Amino acid sequence: MEIIVRYGSEAEAKATKEAGGLVPRPEHANHPKWVAKPGTVHPNRLGKRKNYTHKIEFEVEDSTTNWLRLYEIKPNEPDRYAVPVSEIPTFNAKVRSVKIEKR
Repeated sequence: MEIIVRYGSEAEAKATKEAGGLVPRPEHANHPKWVAKPGTVHPNRLGKRKNYTHKIEFEVEDSTTNWLRLYEIKPNEPDRYAVPVSEIPTFNAKVRSVKIEKR
């Protein structure tokens, strides 16, 4: 198994846990969901702290990281990925468990 992380609000964390995977926000329905390998994102640098109160940790199938490389954000930000909305169901099919942690 591999671990992928995302930071979000309490509401997003709860919705993600209930859904068992990534969930698009209605007001950002066409925006990708950003995820990363553990240790590559510093939550204090993401923006307003109130928007990133929870760490969402996905335990995913082996080789998910290889698949995510199709959606790597920038060469200078390795191991960070922007999952397109159209690929959220594919990502979610690879999720085995979701763990939520308050920062």
